[in-house]
Amino acid sequence: MKKYDNKETAPLLYHSIFLWIALPLSVITNTVAAISSFNSLYEDPTLFAVCLFDSICALSLAVMSAISFWGLRNWKPYSWYTIQISNIAVFIYNMIVIGIYSISGAFSFNDISQQLASITVAILVSIYYWKRKGIFFSQNVPVAEMAISAAEETSAASVPEHEETTADTQEAAAEPSQPTPPPAAQPTPEVQPEKKSTPSRSFIICILVVCVSLCANAYLAYQCSTLKTEVSDKEFLLTQAEYRERRYLEEINRYQNNLGAISDEYNFYHNHAVIVTESGSRYHSYGCYHLNYDSFWIYNFEAAKSEGYTPCKDCNPPQ
Repeated sequence: MKKYDNKETAPLLYHSIFLWIALPLSVITNTVAAISSFNSLYEDPTLFAVCLFDSICALSLAVMSAISFWGLRNWKPYSWYTIQISNIAVFIYNMIVIGIYSISGAFSFNDISQQLASITVAILVSIYYWKRKGIFFSQNVPVAEMAISAAEETSAASVPEHEETTADTQEAAAEPSQPTPPPAAQPTPEVQPEKKSTPSRSFIICILVVCVSLCANAYLAYQCSTLKTEVSDKEFLLTQAEYRERRYLEEINRYQNNLGAISDEYNFYHNHAVIVTESGSRYHSYGCYHLNYDSFWIYNFEAAKSEGYTPCKDCNPPQ
């Protein structure tokens, strides 16, 4: 595993994305998740422990993300520890969630893929900053300063050699002069082209996983909003149906009360009232086919008998 000890030579493209995009989003999303989980404590008391655990974890991750954002801008050592701790917390939390889904059996492919994507991102981010641990705990001396210090050391080491050369020159002057050979041409050092840093494989994988995770979260957020809209519509329809049901029950009770009064009145007339026609000699009950209802009188059956009327044999009136 290649490690980096200086931020001027290490590839830090993902660091910028993580610092200015991922960490602020993590603070916002975890804060919202903590608030929603805390509100769920009162909406569904049966899931009090689960909602409390979710709210505490989300709030802790939001705090650690804020601390990491504050420290990563200046490569503070404590930010390295908060990043590693938050990634470990994300790993443990998602493993617990996967275990709960597996035990309960109430999980889907989207749920498991979201948890696995979060675990993968946490592992890759942890490896990314583990390789750059030396940047957090070193003095971070720039390359130009290192080059200047190296040049100073080289010049200091060349001073004794200059003194020795001067002494040799004086000794040579005391001796008879000899032709001095021309100085040998020194080879010009070749300037090597600067190597361009290319993104590492882990960085590319991390970016892909982050993109997939963002797409999955966006899709899940869309599905959640759609489901919430459907649930609200169903609740509205259910409320209307309950209102109509109460109104129908009230009408049924009113009809039943009226039916009782009407039944008493019907029984009274059915048991005592009879109908006679102008030309007939028999009295009838209501509904007899011998009646034409053009000209008739209504008696009680005792009065009809006293008037000389006899009961009809077809409709069987009261006698």
